[in-house]
Amino acid sequence: VSFQNVPSGMYNSMISPLRNLTFTGALWYQGETNTGRPNEYEELLAAMIIDWREKLADKELPFFIVQLANFMQTHPEPVESNWAALREAQTKALKLDQVGMAVTIDIGLADDIHPKNKQEVGRRLALLALAGSYGKNVSSSAPVFQNYIIKGDKMELDFDKMNGLVPAIIQDNETCKVLMLGFMNREA
Repeated sequence: VSFQNVPSGMYNSMISPLRNLTFTGALWYQGETNTGRPNEYEELLAAMIIDWREKLADKELPFFIVQLANFMQTHPEPVESNWAALREAQTKALKLDQVGMAVTIDIGLADDIHPKNKQEVGRRLALLALAGSYGKNVSSSAPVFQNYIIKGDKMELDFDKMNGLVPAIIQDNETCKVLMLGFMNREA
């Protein structure tokens, strides 16, 4: 039995020894192991962030999460997905102060659980750190859904953190069904 399969084994061997060090921030790139229990993840992730901040004696320690990337078969219509539920749980951690998330839904692969483009994951984390830990004025967040309003046969979506982006809607002209909602630079 290895330490990672024993309760508290990883914490005691890998995290606890760091208590006397000073950190500028923490990066968290994990989640796929929890897709079988996504309803627990919101509480577990928040508790871990709070605990690490307490153990490291820094209640405002910036904490940056890598979103669970897309993986598995795609479907033409929405389906229940533990992966989507876990992404939602990760997003809810953004309610905590000094927590950011590197969105990676666009760089995963259906047939590979780990995105190959690690450089882009690193770039997105670096932007979060530059903005969150070092106060640099850089665009570090993807648009974040806030609210919706139904007006007749239309739905208006409201996003925060647009950072100069405008919505790009791709629609089926025969059915008027929205096929994809994305964002592009204003200059494009």
